[in-house]
Amino acid sequence: MVVRLFTICLYLTFVYWASSHISVDNVLFYPTLGAFSYFFVSRSMSKAESLKTILAAVIGVTCGSRLHMLSAGIITFLITCLIAIALLRILKIHAAPVVAVSLIPFFSKTPSFWVLPVSVLCSLSGLLLVLWGSQLVEARWITWKEKARLYPSVRGKNFEETL
Repeated sequence: MVVRLFTICLYLTFVYWASSHISVDNVLFYPTLGAFSYFFVSRSMSKAESLKTILAAVIGVTCGSRLHMLSAGIITFLITCLIAIALLRILKIHAAPVVAVSLIPFFSKTPSFWVLPVSVLCSLSGLLLVLWGSQLVEARWITWKEKARLYPSVRGKNFEETL
């Protein structure tokens, strides 16, 4: 768990840095990405559930962006909230950050409809890949520690040969 928590902190820092250096209105980083990070780390979800959560977020922000472009009023805000909640119920997932990411278009000014959905897809896909990689590292570390516990007398090169 410590490896994954450290990894998401590094990922969030990298995305924040990249977002401040990319000129597409800095939408690669958004605060909800931190919520998604902790959400993915704190739950043991299958790959299918994780991908379904990303799909819901992208659909939600796409609907939010489209509705905001039609009219930036309170009615479209309400409709976006209802769509995001309905999406969670239809897909049978419990991911509150999906609702939050759906509302980003109402607080972030973007020049084009497609910028936010693509940014959310890229940042969440990157997050998932980084987390899957850190889980592999963590699993390898646990395996190494177990072997070290089982073979305490083996040292140096001989121990590495047993791995």
